[in-house]
Amino acid sequence: MIKLALVLIGFISFYLHGYYFSTGDQSTYVPQVLKRIDPTLFQRDYLASTAEGDLSFMFPLMASIIKVTGIDIEWLYFLLYFIFRW
Repeated sequence: MIKLALVLIGFISFYLHGYYFSTGDQSTYVPQVLKRIDPTLFQRDYLASTAEGDLSFMFPLMASIIKVTGIDIEWLYFLLYFIFRW
C-alpha cells in the first residue's frame, strides 16, 4: 500500500513538475561521459579533463552503456532517474 502511494506521488510530481536535467549534470557529468565516448571532444576544457573522472566508476559505466546500446545520454539519465525514483 505504501509503495503504491509512493508510485502515485511520483507520477503526480512528474506530471506537475516534469523532468529536467539539473545544471550540475549538464555542466559536469555529461561532458566527462561524452569525452570518454569520443576523446576528441572538449580537448581544451579543464573540467572535462580532470582526474575526477578517473576516480569514479560511474563515468566509464555510463560511457560503456552508451557505446554498447547507442542510447542518447539524456534518455539514459532519464531512465536511470525513473528507475531509482521508482
